[in-house]
Amino acid sequence: MHVPASFRHAGLALAAALLLAPAARAVVVNIDASHGFSYDGGGSDPAPLPGQHINLIGSPVTLSLGAGDWRITNAAGQPGALFGAWSYNVGTSSWAWAFVAADEATRQVLFYAEAGGGSSAAQVAALPQVIDFQLDFSLAAPTTVLFTLRDYYVPDNAGGISIDVSPVPEPASVGLLLAGLALLGGLQRHRCRSR
Repeated sequence: MHVPASFRHAGLALAAALLLAPAARAVVVNIDASHGFSYDGGGSDPAPLPGQHINLIGSPVTLSLGAGDWRITNAAGQPGALFGAWSYNVGTSSWAWAFVAADEATRQVLFYAEAGGGSSAAQVAALPQVIDFQLDFSLAAPTTVLFTLRDYYVPDNAGGISIDVSPVPEPASVGLLLAGLALLGGLQRHRCRSR
């Protein structure tokens, strides 16, 4: 069976485009303990709920994200990651691995994530639920997300946490990549048989 050159070239072009296309990349976000938030009535207890309004203290880290599904994991040990835990009161050795994400435009909480606490940064960073932390979330529209810590009095804070924010691969993209690879394999198999 003869496969026309145009089909071979199209298959190779599709596979090359899929393999070489720039994928959205993961971003390490370092949330240092120099900022936090308070509620309209003051304080930062209890833990914030989605949709709740917060007042920022300091300058939080912001990240512009497109509509779609996103994943956050602990970035400890990755290049660019600076922190493993943060202290909300250095004098009492109170350390935590927790953060708040909110819509920068509205200052409304998107979610609050907490993975653990302890008496030292090393103890918190070694907790299995901190090491293996993973949270998936979806954005219906492009959003600038701000990341901050849950504290209203920041002068006695120390450290911070580092998270990795990455897009969750869409099943259609993965399927298209697999189809391109299958086409390449089929062309190669046909080429070997025709020799």
